[in-house]
Amino acid sequence: NPSLCFNAYDKTGHFCKQYDDIKLLFTDEDMTPHEVELFGVMFNTFPPEVQAGLYLIRGGSFKFKDLIKVSLLHQATGLEVPIKFRDFGSNIRKSYAMKHKIFELKELINYWSGGTGTIAKRALKSILPKSTRELGKKMAAKLLTRLY
Repeated sequence: NPSLCFNAYDKTGHFCKQYDDIKLLFTDEDMTPHEVELFGVMFNTFPPEVQAGLYLIRGGSFKFKDLIKVSLLHQATGLEVPIKFRDFGSNIRKSYAMKHKIFELKELINYWSGGTGTIAKRALKSILPKSTRELGKKMAAKLLTRLY
């Protein structure tokens, strides 16, 4: 039974995310505070590319609505998610491939059944591959046929 992705520190004291024996080390640059203003209040957060990367590693699997957030963050900043975040998430998903496939199936059904809402659907349409959208349509149609 896989454990959750959790915050840790390596032997040298550097912050990392860890899932079982898979680690993602954060550099000093990753941890540099990024000042943001929200509703007139200034606060520090992770740099935008690290924020986007954190969405992609939430337990390895990600919700389709999180893809919208990452896409919007990229559009606003022009910054790419560092490859180490993509690799870390991918390695987690490989460690429980069947569970991840079931999660993706649930996300597709949720998406095509309207569970994610109209705005999310429009935004997702622009970033999900057509093959994924078609698969979701077919699966939702089969599910609805069995229900009625």
